[in-house]
Amino acid sequence: MKRITLILLSLILNHSSKAVNGLEGIIVEKYYISSENDTNLNLVGGVLPPGSVTYRIYVDMLPNYKFQAAFGITGHELKLSTTTNFFNNEDRGNEAPTYTKTQAAGNTVMLDSWLSAGAACSGNFGVLKSDDNATSNTTNNDGILQNNDPLAGIPLTSRDGFLAGSPQAVTFVGINSLLPIFDNVNNTGNLFSTFNGSWSSLSGSTGPTADNKVLIAQITTDGIFSFELNIQIGTPTGGVQQYVARNPTGSQVQLPSLIYQNVPEISLNLKVLLEGFYLGGGLMNASIDPLTYPNFSDSLFLELAAGTSPYATVYSDTAILFTNGKAQFRFLRNIVGGSYYLVLRHRNSMETWSANPVVIDANLNYDFSSAANKAYGGNQSLTPDGLYYAFYGGDISDAGTAIIGVQDGIIESQDYGDMENAVYVTKLGYVPEDVTGDRLVESADYGLIENNVYFTVVKMRP
Repeated sequence: MKRITLILLSLILNHSSKAVNGLEGIIVEKYYISSENDTNLNLVGGVLPPGSVTYRIYVDMLPNYKFQAAFGITGHELKLSTTTNFFNNEDRGNEAPTYTKTQAAGNTVMLDSWLSAGAACSGNFGVLKSDDNATSNTTNNDGILQNNDPLAGIPLTSRDGFLAGSPQAVTFVGINSLLPIFDNVNNTGNLFSTFNGSWSSLSGSTGPTADNKVLIAQITTDGIFSFELNIQIGTPTGGVQQYVARNPTGSQVQLPSLIYQNVPEISLNLKVLLEGFYLGGGLMNASIDPLTYPNFSDSLFLELAAGTSPYATVYSDTAILFTNGKAQFRFLRNIVGGSYYLVLRHRNSMETWSANPVVIDANLNYDFSSAANKAYGGNQSLTPDGLYYAFYGGDISDAGTAIIGVQDGIIESQDYGDMENAVYVTKLGYVPEDVTGDRLVESADYGLIENNVYFTVVKMRP
């Protein structure tokens, strides 16, 4: 039998070993954690075991790079596995997310397991909940999927991770015999493995936002979930780059984040305060949904960056930042003993690095708020009550693209101008310009950003 050579294999000849690595990493989002309330034998779609975790897997690329395929070839296994079974919704579920957003509101369709090239359902991209603009959020018709477990980040009732658009269709090559494990008939099966196939995007897929994250799979299981991926992406100049989980050859690049297992895990407990959100006494505004989730300030994204140049991102996770400044991130136990910079990102605050690489132990605690010098370059602001230090607020735009919500690591005239416009039209809700976190863009937001523009606040990193 002829070996699968990937749809665009001929382009490999165009790959240059000197090219910039366009794949920044793999992001695994814990999309939802089910509760007893989600297990209802009267629902169409199959029984969802309590404690099931829905994982979304994203390819995070530099701008203008395209996801082409997740592949398995000789010497490079493509594998998704769990110790129990993959959950499949038997109502509208399938091996690819072809159901509509209206259908996604029924029973447990939103938690179906599938493979993708960007889509979360028909006519909608999948995006991290922290990147969701909260437009047309899906409300479940059966009163389920309400769990607000902090380990799953922003609740689905606030952000559903769908963004309207026209994602590329997924194409299956050489794996049709494996796909029933994700269809709308079976709820048994725990291993997807191939050395001779791929799921791919014929035209290449880019993310729907400027940070270029492409959703390539969603998996729900109550077991220990793991994967090994090999990824091919297209470069802006028409070349190809391949990234593998193990044993790279030729121009292939090995990337640690292509291997994942969800347990055993360790906790990284951080304390972070946001300058604009700060109310006093160590507390911050609840910006996600203050009525439903009064203790949830916002979501926070943590990257563990290598302690030596070029300081590449090795692992990442998203967590809820509580109003008291606490956030708990979860990582695989194999990082214990490693030394990493802690890199924190928030939707409208300055990206902030730990002062030095931190040696990870089994229950790490790191308090950025206790001193300015807990951040690299002392890049924090003293809170008005003089008790704590907080991340600078106001990095809401990229001056190079003038796109709101894309940060460039400097608080300057573009941020100022965008804030001015937002104040003029009185923007409301969960928007990047709301740097005070009170869901209203007004003079307080304007004053904060004006002050930080004056002092030329910039990102500091090694």
